[in-house]
Amino acid sequence: MKIKLYPIIMILFIIYIIQLGNCQDQNNTTIKICNVNDIMSCDDGNMCTHDRCDPILGCINENVSCDDDNGCTRDHCDPLMGCIHKRVVCDDNDKCTDNICLPENGTCIFRRRICTDNNDCTMDWCNQLTGECIYQPILICEDYNSCTIDVCNEYKGCQFYNRTCDDRCICTIDTCTNSTGCIHTPISCDDNNDCTIDNCDCKNGCIHKELPVDDFNNCTLDQCSHEDGITHTPISCDDENDCTIDSCDVSIGCIHEQIPNCTINTSSYNPKDCIGENCINYPNCSINDKKCLQLAEELKRNETSQSPPTSSSSSHSRILKYEEAIIISILFLGTFNLISKF
Repeated sequence: MKIKLYPIIMILFIIYIIQLGNCQDQNNTTIKICNVNDIMSCDDGNMCTHDRCDPILGCINENVSCDDDNGCTRDHCDPLMGCIHKRVVCDDNDKCTDNICLPENGTCIFRRRICTDNNDCTMDWCNQLTGECIYQPILICEDYNSCTIDVCNEYKGCQFYNRTCDDRCICTIDTCTNSTGCIHTPISCDDNNDCTIDNCDCKNGCIHKELPVDDFNNCTLDQCSHEDGITHTPISCDDENDCTIDSCDVSIGCIHEQIPNCTINTSSYNPKDCIGENCINYPNCSINDKKCLQLAEELKRNETSQSPPTSSSSSHSRILKYEEAIIISILFLGTFNLISKF
């Protein structure tokens, strides 16, 4: 006999609902009949539960899981704020370490901070008070050699380069010593010639310039010799003419002043234009005859020592005395010359 099951199932469901309404949960909370179309009907005001409505079971308030799968957070739920993920503090109280938390398991690692700027010219270290990296320049790259230039290369550290002592002047010999550094010793341009001024030009080398010898005096002969150096020798203005007075002027040089009434072949006591009593009978006598001149000088001295004539007779007697003296002198000179030949 075939039994209809649908009515039986409906009866059993109604009995279950009635019994369920009379039951209590472990928290003595009565199951709340809810409307599946009204979500807010199951809101328990707790941020830590997930609220929903089951058509059979009624309101269900399931605890929310706050696990963020991060070992470096402490997860908990606040009924008012919901899930809170508090970061784990890894601190070893050392400012020169980097404190790291491993998310896989929440393990703290304290890694020593490496301070480096990859520059060999700095000393790198960490300030324990502030945790700041300090890159202090190396102050001394010194090899105590004055012939090197000491520098620091950021990739190679201290470098010592040979110093170039070339002063670009060919007038010096450039050398270097460890104690004094570069030395520029002047070369000698002395040509051992007292008549040159010796100096040096950095581009052209030694220059020997002749000394100026002109003293701007036309009465001197200016010259320079290796033995005597510069000399200013007075020039001779003697023109070998006894009828001129020879002198020298600084500006114009030699001057030859003509003596009035004088000719080369005339005695100084018988001028060219002598007339009358002014002429002295001086036969065979010329200005180039030294003995004749000496005799004339002696006669002149005698003349000046006597008193002036007072009359024509005294003048005539004076002429006679001159003639006698001249004759005696000529005889004396002739005799002297004759004796000299023997």
